Amino acid sequence: MTSRTLDIRPMSKRWGSFTSNRRIVLNVDLVRASPRLIDYVICHELAHAFYPDHGEGWRNLLDTVMPDWMTRKAELESSLR
Repeated sequence: MTSRTLDIRPMSKRWGSFTSNRRIVLNVDLVRASPRLIDYVICHELAHAFYPDHGEGWRNLLDTVMPDWMTRKAELESSLR
């Protein structure tokens, strides 16, 4: 039996999370977002596989893989909240 590594469920305060069991959880409300914003959330959570917090290492990784991540984050926050 294989374990799931992705869950999609209602989340009241987050767009996603990366669990201690190395699973990604995405907020079901992302279904209303554009694919580029969903990509941001997935990259954000995958970066936590390397850096558990939002410190300098985490930010540098996001800057490398998605240079416009801050713009995408702001767009997500303004469009879906």
